[in-house]
Amino acid sequence: MKKIIIIYICICAVTVVSAKSMKELWVSMPDSLLPYLNAEKRMALTVSASEKIKTRIDNLLEGHSTMDTLTADYLRIQLNESTEIQLKRLPVEGADSIICMVKTYFAPEAESEVAFYSQSWKYIGDMPLTTTGLIIQPDTMTTSRFEELKGMIDPQMVKAELSTSTNTLVLNLSLPLLTSADKSNLRPILQQRTVKWNGKTFN
Repeated sequence: MKKIIIIYICICAVTVVSAKSMKELWVSMPDSLLPYLNAEKRMALTVSASEKIKTRIDNLLEGHSTMDTLTADYLRIQLNESTEIQLKRLPVEGADSIICMVKTYFAPEAESEVAFYSQSWKYIGDMPLTTTGLIIQPDTMTTSRFEELKGMIDPQMVKAELSTSTNTLVLNLSLPLLTSADKSNLRPILQQRTVKWNGKTFN
């Protein structure tokens, strides 16, 4: 993904586009990226959000969508009962900003996808989400116990959440198919991780 971002920077160094507001970026998004909402419905959501009114509108797939946050460089929308979208405009070294999209599915545990787009919504690349840094062995825990607990985490699903105020991404491990007791036993080996955007990638 880092290589793709660098290629994008080189392209922008030759062709620089003017920065758009998050509202403009949201409304200009191709309908193919979010079939639930066309440009008219996306615009309706921004009007509600800009007035600080949490309004639910009918989407195009016989469901409801709600935008609860819209700032100069961030927005969050509940697309339907099981899907959330976050967008964040991120600065890029030597070029105009790009868009980070985090799509999270709740079925019922959360699992996210992270992708990057230019301001004209050309796909740049994605960010694979792994459990690196999310599972740790406490000093007081034996290796056999740690391996036993770690083996319970299957499948391995990661939830990502963009910050509204900083260029950071918070990662947490989801725990599907486990009882409340199992989840409680796993807490000592789980760790939240925050990665920071450095102008090229999150690390």
